[in-house]
Amino acid sequence: PRTDTIFSIDVKADELKSEDHCPIIEAKKSWTTTFLFSSKESGMKSIKLEVCYADELNNRYCEEKTVEVNVINETVLQFSGIEVKPGTEGLTLSGDVSNNGKSKIYNIMIYAITRNQTKTYYIDKLDPSDFDTFEFTLQSANYVTLKAKWTNEIGETFENAKIINLRPYTHIIRERKAPIAYYLTFATLIIVSVAIIFAWKRRR
Repeated sequence: PRTDTIFSIDVKADELKSEDHCPIIEAKKSWTTTFLFSSKESGMKSIKLEVCYADELNNRYCEEKTVEVNVINETVLQFSGIEVKPGTEGLTLSGDVSNNGKSKIYNIMIYAITRNQTKTYYIDKLDPSDFDTFEFTLQSANYVTLKAKWTNEIGETFENAKIINLRPYTHIIRERKAPIAYYLTFATLIIVSVAIIFAWKRRR
């Protein structure tokens, strides 16, 4: 808002260990900078910003301002729409993974882990409020651990996991297989019976 040009503008956020520099801002003009902030604990966080600059006579000035940030106790990457369906090749596990944060996330790896196998699905990146869909085909199991691992724009790595009970769906698969085994056994008994009768008639 000054009526004169200012020079050598330095902005520093000590708590974030971040700083930025702008060589010149003309009168009534503006300049925008962005600092990335990440916290592993929820609650109110205070961030002190310091701005230093020089006027046309090379006089140096500094100003400070404290910004309050409310960190919500929610995981940025979340699962939703989880579905499990029994099929001829096992269980099909599908769902969505969404970015509920305010910045991009990268190198997202989704894991489906059971006692006997591990399946993976890779997503390059997700913009804020964006989502992707995954699907795994699993062998029969009692439980599956669905885990997501990702990296934020600062380079920090996070992960989130949830356990899904598969026993009701495994029971359905076993019930579907039972009649087939029954019919095979019944057909075998018929063949054996026919063979015995045929052999008995030949003896007569």
